[in-house]
Amino acid sequence: MSETLSSKPGSTKQSDLKFEILKIKMTDLVPHEGILDWHLKEIFEWMERDGFQLRPIAVSRLDSLGGKWNGKYLIHDGHHRTAALKKLGCTQIMISVFDYNDPGIKVFDYNDVTIPVPKLRQSARSAEAPSPPARPVPAERPAPTLRKSCRQAPNN
Repeated sequence: MSETLSSKPGSTKQSDLKFEILKIKMTDLVPHEGILDWHLKEIFEWMERDGFQLRPIAVSRLDSLGGKWNGKYLIHDGHHRTAALKKLGCTQIMISVFDYNDPGIKVFDYNDVTIPVPKLRQSARSAEAPSPPARPVPAERPAPTLRKSCRQAPNN
C-alpha cells in the first residue's frame, strides 16, 4: 500500500512525502543502534497486553547498495518495537518505507530535536558503528501463542 503523508496531523493538505506500508520478514531488517533493556521491557509489556503492533517501524530500502543489501531495510525508528516483537516470537513486522534521500526527510539528534543533523553525518556515523551484537533477550515467561500472528492494530 502506498500513501502520501499529511503535512500536519488533522490537515487535509498533502505533502509530497511518499511512503509504503509493507509486511516483511524480520530477517530483512538491518539495525544500526542498540537496545535499552528498560525500554524493551516497557514496549514488550505494551505489545503483550495489547496483542498487536500499533505503529509500523520507519525504514528505508538498501537496494541501491547492491549485493547482499538487495531486499534489506535499514531501521530508522523502531529498534525497540522490533526487539519486542522478536521476543514475542513474531517473524514478520509492519514497516513504513520512506526514501531516505527525499529532501523532506529530516534527521534529528536523539537528545535535541530542535536542530536537524546533516544526513551525510548521520549515515557516516551509522556506517562506522559496528552492528549491535546479537544478544539474547531473557524470557521471563513463555511468549503467548496469541501474539505469534503479530496482528496490526484494529481499524476503528
